[in-house]
Amino acid sequence: MADFFPQALDEMNIPYDQKMIAQLERHVSEIELFNPVYKLVTGDIRVRHVLDSLSGYHEIRKIKGLCPSDSFTVADLGSGAGFPGIPLAIVMPDVHFTLVERMGRRAGFLRNVIAATGLSGRVDLIESDIKEVKRKFNLVVMRAFHPLCDIASEASALLAAGGSILAWKTTEDYLDHELAELEQKFPGRFSSSVTPVSVPGLDRPQKLCRLCLRQSVHIES
Repeated sequence: MADFFPQALDEMNIPYDQKMIAQLERHVSEIELFNPVYKLVTGDIRVRHVLDSLSGYHEIRKIKGLCPSDSFTVADLGSGAGFPGIPLAIVMPDVHFTLVERMGRRAGFLRNVIAATGLSGRVDLIESDIKEVKRKFNLVVMRAFHPLCDIASEASALLAAGGSILAWKTTEDYLDHELAELEQKFPGRFSSSVTPVSVPGLDRPQKLCRLCLRQSVHIES
């Protein structure tokens, strides 16, 4: 497996160095160690979780390039085992990530991973429910999380001016249904764009859905 991540990142056109490869492998090792007890993830960790998380790299780079500020902050909502935040933070050393996780056991795991991968200082953790988070971010990312219409209000409350939400989604039909529900619940409040992404070894379609507020106001549920 020594060549797995270098080959995959080359295929995904994501720049890396050997330190990053070691950090990705350490994240995987920590999950393998704690997963039998903590039940963090299912399926192939490297493909289904790490590479899938990294599929957001180019879209986040594009969003960051549109940000007028030199600093760029990302919140990973419901981070769980650290996806997508930890792999993205590893390959994006110029971006500050905040992992938001309300479950104490998983938050403890994330603290350990942040330390084990050497990400302390540019990755931090908020152990809290999303509704209790008071900070603002340029981008909020969500993977394997709630339907868009159920989380848009809480996620948009965390956005700095001009910020956006990036959600990992699978089948296009289901995403179309989610976007229709979102428009029905919050008519005219969000603009959306969908970017298909390819994940080496993943046998299902993947989409990145970006949401932007048309009005810089907090949306009440």
